[in-house]
Amino acid sequence: MKKANVGIIANTYDKDKGTGGINTTIENYADITIGDDANSAKNTGSWAIYGYNVITGPKSGGTELTYKINRNSYGIYSGDGNVDIRKGTVIKVGNDTVLGHEIYTGKLSDGTDFAITRQPGGATSIAKGTPAVAAAVASNGYAKKDDLLSGLSEQRERDSSIGVYIDSNKDLSNRNRSVTVNADMDIDRYSYGIVLAKKDGGATTTVKLGDNNIAPKIVIASNKSAGGEVHSTAPTSPKIPQEVDEQGNAVYYYSADDQSKATTNAEVTMNGDYNTAYFTRGQVINDGTIDLRSQNDLKAQALDPTHTAIGYGNLGIVSANTDEKWASINRGTITTGLSDTINMQYSAAMAAGRNKYEVDSEGKTVFKEVLDEGNIVNEGNIIVQEDGGIGMFATGKHSKAVNKGNITLVGKNSVGMYLDREAQGENYGTITGNAENLKGVVAINGGFIKNYGTIRVTGTGSGRNRN
Repeated sequence: MKKANVGIIANTYDKDKGTGGINTTIENYADITIGDDANSAKNTGSWAIYGYNVITGPKSGGTELTYKINRNSYGIYSGDGNVDIRKGTVIKVGNDTVLGHEIYTGKLSDGTDFAITRQPGGATSIAKGTPAVAAAVASNGYAKKDDLLSGLSEQRERDSSIGVYIDSNKDLSNRNRSVTVNADMDIDRYSYGIVLAKKDGGATTTVKLGDNNIAPKIVIASNKSAGGEVHSTAPTSPKIPQEVDEQGNAVYYYSADDQSKATTNAEVTMNGDYNTAYFTRGQVINDGTIDLRSQNDLKAQALDPTHTAIGYGNLGIVSANTDEKWASINRGTITTGLSDTINMQYSAAMAAGRNKYEVDSEGKTVFKEVLDEGNIVNEGNIIVQEDGGIGMFATGKHSKAVNKGNITLVGKNSVGMYLDREAQGENYGTITGNAENLKGVVAINGGFIKNYGTIRVTGTGSGRNRN
């Protein structure tokens, strides 16, 4: 912390003396802005609050408290202890200042120089010509190499921010901790709303994101001023793999804590592509709403019905925990966006496991391995709204997807349950739809389904199962 600016800091925990840390509390009821604006390269991993037990809420009189977290900066850090971020708090993560990464340059198959310029400030898709010219066109939307610095002045790949960071509780790992985050969040590109650090075993971390009376409003991949609004952009064909690092790539809740149990009533919306609402190595139980379509593009579509790019590859709930007792559960409503079939980045309401691919010696993309196997259950409503979307996706022999609710297929080429690489699937609920080329259940590469419910899909080219 020697090189970082901190709004409020508490002393660290001394394990030998048993002092500090868990015994310190920070309460804040005033606005804090941390980090410089988008045009400054001075930010070095600064924090608004750095402590252990943290309580924050609205100002006196009940007016909203706002944390403005600019580029390369962070909001609230808790090492050990409990966190209570109350309703009436607004956290602007990135605060419309995150520039992302250096501009990607390369050559097309015909040898033409190109630069990807999908970030705000640049043109859409790719700019052909010399990389220098293309970079100049997009200069307002990209970071400079020397700006991408961490608090220790080490090079990093992208500019980003974090709203709330919950550390591993390693000094007090035998104590359960409680984390409540009822803040509304506005999360810029590449940034994270809430992050829980990796923890193998130990005590439970209980996370509450709203309740029956509180529904935090979360906007992912928001950017209103620095470079303009974030929009969804159709992938280039033939594919340019680096495009998946553009225009979005934000996460609301990311937990690497395998003992974390989160319940949420949040209303999550997003813009652009390749965002994730929830990723957990523990458990997430969702009673809120998640819309994986790009909201800026929905507005554009309302004005121009031919506008179709409304959120490629966005994900709702991703589980990386295979224990059925820790299955992540949807009891709310999730609406899917578009799938990027060119880069194999699919929009899925719920996912367990992911397939990793590589390019072989012949230049072909081939399957390599399954990573992050998990367990997912739908007890609510999933609406597979856009082209190629998936309701529930599971891959890997330890992954499992169970539908006990409703999956409604709306978009053409949409799939209710997709089971790959020996993943297990069970349907006790309903999978219905009437559109072109629907698939109620797809089970491939050893994946299998047990159906005890109702699968009813109609329309040209539609079917119940494909093996």
